[in-house]
Amino acid sequence: MSKKTSASRKGIQFGNSQHTLAATIPLDEVKIRSYQNSDQQDCREIFTRGMAHWISLAVRVDFPRYCFYMAVMGVFALFAADFTWSACIFGLYIGICIITMVVLYANAYNEGRKYTNTSLETDLKDIEKTYMSNDGSHMWVAEWNGKVVGMVGLLHNESHKPGSQK
Repeated sequence: MSKKTSASRKGIQFGNSQHTLAATIPLDEVKIRSYQNSDQQDCREIFTRGMAHWISLAVRVDFPRYCFYMAVMGVFALFAADFTWSACIFGLYIGICIITMVVLYANAYNEGRKYTNTSLETDLKDIEKTYMSNDGSHMWVAEWNGKVVGMVGLLHNESHKPGSQK
C-alpha cells in the first residue's frame, strides 16, 4: 500500500517575489473533523497567526509599489524644483513622501489588526453558537499528530445576494 503525500513544494507568486511552501505531510495522517468546543483556543490562535502573516505579506508586496510611485512623482517634483530654482519645493515633496509612506505602513497594520480583533470578538468568540448551531453553517478543523493545524468555516446567510457579500 503506498502512502499519498501532499506536494512537496508549491510555488506561489506574490508580486515580484516567489514564496515556496516546503512542508510535506502524509495525507493519511491529517484528519478532517467537525469542530469541538475544545478546539476554540487553537482556532483563535491559528486565525490570529494567519492574519498576522497575511498582513505582513500584504505590506511587503504593496509597500515597494507605493515607494515606486512616490519615486516617479519625485522626478516630476525635481523638474518642478529645477524650473523654479527652489529646493524648498523638492524638500517639501520629500517630507510629504516620508510622512505618506509612514501613514500607509501604519494604516495597513492597523486595519489588519482591527479586522482580526473584530473577527475574534464576533464569529470566533463563540464558534459553537456561530457555526455549529445554525443550519447551513459548519466549522471543520484539520488535525495532525493530535494537534489542530488548520480550520475552515462556512457561515450561511439567507439575506445575502450571491456575489454581493464582501
